Amino acid sequence: MFQSLKQFFDELNGVPEAPQHQHSIELACAVLLIEISKADATISDEELVNIRKLINNSLDVQSEEMDNLLSLAQTESADATSLHPFVELVNTQLEYPDKVALVRSMWQVAYTDDQLDKYEEYQIRKLSELLYVAHGDFIRTKLEVLALREGQ
Repeated sequence: MFQSLKQFFDELNGVPEAPQHQHSIELACAVLLIEISKADATISDEELVNIRKLINNSLDVQSEEMDNLLSLAQTESADATSLHPFVELVNTQLEYPDKVALVRSMWQVAYTDDQLDKYEEYQIRKLSELLYVAHGDFIRTKLEVLALREGQ
C-alpha cells in the first residue's frame, strides 16, 4: 500500500505539495467508496462517476489528480486483504462530522442505481461501526439520501 502511495505522489510532480496525510486520507476515503460500489458484485460506470463527483465535492482533489487517485483507489481496493489500514487512517485523520459525511457518501454510492443491495447495506453498516459513527447517524444519513433521491 505504501509503495503505491509513494508512486502516486511521485507522479504528481509539478503539483503544489500538500501534506502527505491529506492525500492519504483522500485515498482512504476513495477506497472505502470503491468498496461500497463493489459490494453488490458489480461496479457500474454510474457508480464510478458518482464516486468521482463525491470526492470532487467533499475532498480537496484537483481535477488532474482525480484519475490517478481513482485508479490507485481501485488498485488498492483490489489488492487489499483488509480495510483496517484505511479505516484506521480515517479514524485518526477525520473529525466525527467528516466521518458522518463519509457514511452519507457511502449511501449515495449504494443508491446510485436506485436500489439498495443487502450487501451494500451490510458493508456500510460494518464500515460505519468501524468508523465509530453512531447508529442514529447511520440511519439519519440513509434517510437523508433516500429523501434526496425521491425529490429528484
